Amino acid sequence: MIRSKQKIPLLLVVAAVLTVAAPACADSIKLTNGITYNSVTIIGVSDGVVRFRMGRNTISKPVSKLALVNIADDGNFTRGETLLTQSKYAEAEKAYSTSRRAATALWKKTLIDYRLLAISNATGQIDKATARWLKIVDDADVSAGVLAMRPKKLAPAKSKANDRAITLLNGKIKETKSDAYIRSIRRLLVDLYECQGQLAQARAEAIKLAGKTPSSETKPSNGKTRPDTPPVGSANVQLRLASLSMKERRFDRVIELLQPRMKQFTAAELPTAMLLLGKAKLEKAKRESKKPDAKKLLTEAGLDLMRVAVFFSTDSEAPYALFLAGQVNERLGNNRGAKAAYSAVVNRFAKSPAAKDAKRVLERMKKKD
Repeated sequence: MIRSKQKIPLLLVVAAVLTVAAPACADSIKLTNGITYNSVTIIGVSDGVVRFRMGRNTISKPVSKLALVNIADDGNFTRGETLLTQSKYAEAEKAYSTSRRAATALWKKTLIDYRLLAISNATGQIDKATARWLKIVDDADVSAGVLAMRPKKLAPAKSKANDRAITLLNGKIKETKSDAYIRSIRRLLVDLYECQGQLAQARAEAIKLAGKTPSSETKPSNGKTRPDTPPVGSANVQLRLASLSMKERRFDRVIELLQPRMKQFTAAELPTAMLLLGKAKLEKAKRESKKPDAKKLLTEAGLDLMRVAVFFSTDSEAPYALFLAGQVNERLGNNRGAKAAYSAVVNRFAKSPAAKDAKRVLERMKKKD
């Protein structure tokens, strides 16, 4: 006797099909420009870039452009993302760390490491940021994308956190053989040493960036030995060296570094270069005992400074350049031109620090009239 097959209720069949076919909740990615990708599958994170699939398309986006990543089955990660957008850094770090301990996917661990680095950077924990950055670079086998994630925000001057970061970087620079890695470390060391007021060390690192060790020497045409003249290299490095030399009040050195290389600077670097050059000539003129030489320096300084104020009027360097142009005019005996420059600073850049100085000088000049 053959038994009849047991009938399964239709509703149960439909329910079973829906359970298999319907995904739980889909992941999503929102960019900093507001664009949101829904129902995505993250397939990789490396070199500062996240790769994900949406339908049949594979999309890549820099992690720096991700505003919020929602991972449906990881509440800790998604909570960390939400807290990060609210600048609740301590709480976000705790949520991310919890998520990372449970993570098995390499891409998720990497993405969390990037986020933790961003938190350390945003909060100025330069020692923690440096440690995290070095680990990320090592894990990524020194890729260009992660080198560019070098920490930017330092701790306050003279901070022990800066000293700890310097120690970490000097230790790593002895271990690595990658030129790109070494250069990236040196750039951060220059910033840290300068922040700590250790200008000689900052200059030594900047010279190494330019491709020459501080111990090597060159002899200029006058026959005198100058121990720290870098060869023509990256204009950006030369600009950095000039900035350090200005802080050391080595005005001749600033002029030597910048004057021959003005055409090498980018549009973004040029205002700073011209400001430094003009200020160096102004300060050198103050020391010059010969009036013709002083006048020549002042005239050149005025031209450099006014180029910043006229051609880069929206740049952050413009107010100070115009203020220094006023000082140049005063030294040249052109009080009318000086007052015009100071007044322009007050009227055009009222909220700048230079405006306060300009007001004070105008009041002094008014009392003398």
